[in-house]
Order: sequence, then structure tokens, then C-alpha cells
Amino acid sequence: MTNDIVKYLELFKTYYKRSAHQICFDQNDDCSERIIRSHSIQNSFILDQIEVDNHLSIIDYASNGKIQFKKIGRNNASTFTGFCSHHDSSIFAPIDFNQASNISNITPEQFVLFYYRTLCREYWSKLNAIKVFNIMSKASKEKDIDTLLKIYPFLKTEKSINWDFLNGEILEMALLGQSMGAEDVEPYFESLRYQIKNSKYHHTKGIHFVIPSKASQFAVSSFISPVCDFDGNKRNNFASKTIHFIGLNIFPHNNDTQVIITWHRKSNYDCLGEQLEKMDTAEKEIQLSKFVLAHSENIVFSPDFISNLDQDRTNKIEKIFTGTTMELFKLSDYEDVSLF
Repeated sequence: MTNDIVKYLELFKTYYKRSAHQICFDQNDDCSERIIRSHSIQNSFILDQIEVDNHLSIIDYASNGKIQFKKIGRNNASTFTGFCSHHDSSIFAPIDFNQASNISNITPEQFVLFYYRTLCREYWSKLNAIKVFNIMSKASKEKDIDTLLKIYPFLKTEKSINWDFLNGEILEMALLGQSMGAEDVEPYFESLRYQIKNSKYHHTKGIHFVIPSKASQFAVSSFISPVCDFDGNKRNNFASKTIHFIGLNIFPHNNDTQVIITWHRKSNYDCLGEQLEKMDTAEKEIQLSKFVLAHSENIVFSPDFISNLDQDRTNKIEKIFTGTTMELFKLSDYEDVSLF
């Protein structure tokens, strides 16, 4: 990456966070006044178990295009402004666990709520990106310097502004990609809202299993569209009208790791559970790790876990994480690595 592009990207990320789209996805007369920073990964139960000095680690990109592990405050981890305080607490109460909770039997309602929470963060992220890209595109086309200076303050010292660069194809393609992505997610959003509102959960399927005697030092809550299953069979065609998504939740509970995978009944993902059942624990850990790294960005780590990574393991993580899901690949294409 050139220094100019890096400079633009860093400032864009700052503006993206500062201009966060604020909405309650369950907006009605019961809404409380304040939109809050909801945690897609439960703060008081899950993050408690992996934080160190109130901090967590995430995977981010450095200016040279390589990944880096970045420390962030736990209050900023996995958050999105998609619910008011009332609805954030009332809707997700059935999956707000504590150390004494018995998680041996996930109910149909809980499967739906896990799926919904992963979806809401992803849907919000796309809506937020659309909002910011539209602001940037409009400002660039209209040569609205005041708005652009809010995004790129360094332009104040520039002798001239490269409008072609600011209004290039990359911006337009990014806007188109996020808009198409939001359209793909919307039917699932409406389906899950209907299921929750009417207490009818038959459209959602899920599997839940435990990796015993090993509490993960990471947590995941992601709404993703896997290209292939664990055996390398193709499960998604991004050129088709319908994109199939799963909700993936992995988190520690006491001395164990909980794994919850959910999907719409019309999606062909029953195979995931069948394939995982055939694996021993060590193989499950490897395949789930590669699956997470290949597809999920909403993952947080214990800083202690990151500090103990050697260079070989770090390189393997980077190779998988920076791969693209837009190409057909098999998890077996990557070297084995475990996050457990």
C-alpha cells in the first residue's frame, strides 16, 4: 500500500467509528431514549473470562497490509449501536448467561436469539458502511470541502485536492458491494424478527456441542456465508440470488468451550453437524479454528493468548485470515493451526 492510501484508510476507519449508524432494530413505543453500544459477544459473562486488565486483542491490518494483533478496551470489543437499552436487555435475556448457568441444553428460542444477535451486528455494519460511503460519494461528487475535511483533516494543508482519487471506482464498488450485501442479509433479518415476535422458531436449525476441559481463550459471534463445508464441498454460490448464512458462536464457559452453529432451515448446512460429529476433539479444534479464521472478523482474543503465540503459528493464522472467501477453497488448502 502507498502511504497516501494508508493515510486515507486510517482516517476513513476513524470517521466510520465516529459516525456510527444509530438505530434500534426493534424500534417501537417501548424503546428507551438512548441507543447503546450493544455487545455482540456478551460482556459481563464471556469477555470477563478472557480479558486482561480490561483489555482484549483483535486482528487488525497494519499499514504494510500485514495483520497485527491490536489491544482494545473491553467496552469497545464487538460493539454496535443497533439497539436501545431496553430492547438490548429484554430481547437477549434468554441468552445472557452467567457462570452458574446450565448451558447443556440450548432451546429453540435460544438458537434463534444467538442467530439473531450475530445477524444484527453484521446487518448494522453493512448499513453503517452504506451510510458513510454515501456521505463520501456525495461530498466528492459535489466537491463539498467542508464534509471532506471532517473525514480527511490533512486535506487542509494540501495545495490541491485530487477529486478523481476521492471519487474513484474503489469507492463506488465498495458502496455497491455493501448495498448488495445488505440486500442478501435483509430476508434473514425479517425472518428472525418474525420468529422472535411470534415465538415460532421452526425456521431456524442449530447444533450445539461442547469441547470439554478446555476453555477457549477467544470468543466469536459471526454471521457468515461459508463457501465450503468442513469436507470441502461447495455450499454457497455468490452468483446466485440467494446467499446462505450461518450464525457461529464460540465462547468459554467455566472449564469448557461452547460451540453453537445456527442456520435457516432452507439452507443446506445440516452437514456441518454431521461432519463435526465424526471428528475427534483434536480434529474439531483444528477445523473450527481454520473455519473461524477463514470466515469471521468478529473475534476477540485474550491478550495472554496472543503474547504466547510463536512466529510459526502467527504466520499460519495470517495466511488463513487474509485469504478471500470470494474464491472457492477448502480448509484443507491451509496448514493446520489451532486456536485452542
